[in-house]
Amino acid sequence: MIGLKNIKIRDINLIDDIDLAKKIISGKLVPKDYSYNDHSMIYKTTNETISNESYFSYFKNRDRVLSITSSGDQIINSILAGAKEIVGIDISRFPKYFFALKIAAIKSLDEEEFIRFILGIKNTEYSFSNELYLKIRKNLSDEVKYFWDSIFSSFSTQQIEKSSFFGNYSVSHSVMKKNNPYLQNDNYEIIRKKIDSIDIELLDTNIFELKKNEFDNFDLIILTSLINYVAPMGSSEEKKAEEYRNFVKKLPLNQGGVALVYNFAFDGFLYPYFNDKNFKTLKIKEEVHMLPIDNELIVYTKPKKKILSIFGKK
Repeated sequence: MIGLKNIKIRDINLIDDIDLAKKIISGKLVPKDYSYNDHSMIYKTTNETISNESYFSYFKNRDRVLSITSSGDQIINSILAGAKEIVGIDISRFPKYFFALKIAAIKSLDEEEFIRFILGIKNTEYSFSNELYLKIRKNLSDEVKYFWDSIFSSFSTQQIEKSSFFGNYSVSHSVMKKNNPYLQNDNYEIIRKKIDSIDIELLDTNIFELKKNEFDNFDLIILTSLINYVAPMGSSEEKKAEEYRNFVKKLPLNQGGVALVYNFAFDGFLYPYFNDKNFKTLKIKEEVHMLPIDNELIVYTKPKKKILSIFGKK
């Protein structure tokens, strides 16, 4: 294997993954919107305001991080914040390839080129320009290179862009920069220097089916918007909250470790269920299409065990 040797992909099914991706891009298979499965769409960039200090402060000084892979931006921002070991998991089989592509793009391109490669230029250029991809290839592992070579040689960038492979969620260059600390100030150069020193493992799995003791415990677990998928569609807010509380308490967290979930369009219904000694809810103010909105961040902190001594409790 050549390229980014510090990114390890567990149990890769390369040929099956390529065949499935081609079916989606060609329109033979259409993923269901808002339904997560092994062929769910890829997010090019996060739609969370990670740069909000109330959110990003929890990323800092956490050595071991587990994150839903998704767009990969949560992981990249974790590297910026000081993570040393990271595990990315996703029920979809495609985000791992996109994350590895994104990391190679950071190593190969300057910041302006990187954003242009991921998002394209509206009305003039689609994402994933061939010119920029040729710069990136040398920093891809053999498996990831084979995946993207197969995709880019089979379809035009326009076909890929207009398919449901990347869904219909898009943001502007300015919003991508606003949401991500690694694209602000001089942080892009900091990330480029840090990438090779971080151990990253990627795997396809349903986080609700994590096996006990499959991983050592983590200091931070980033769950993106997972709370919306813990209970069947149409469940009451009370049921959703109960299911999430039960789930998050079983996660492999160190004592004092934190799990974060981002809930879009804050409506206040969940607030009463997540404000006690272990949970708290914070409003995350942001702007979407020039309109101010409130999202919410639910923070779970795993309690530290009380130490018993011969003199009683401490």
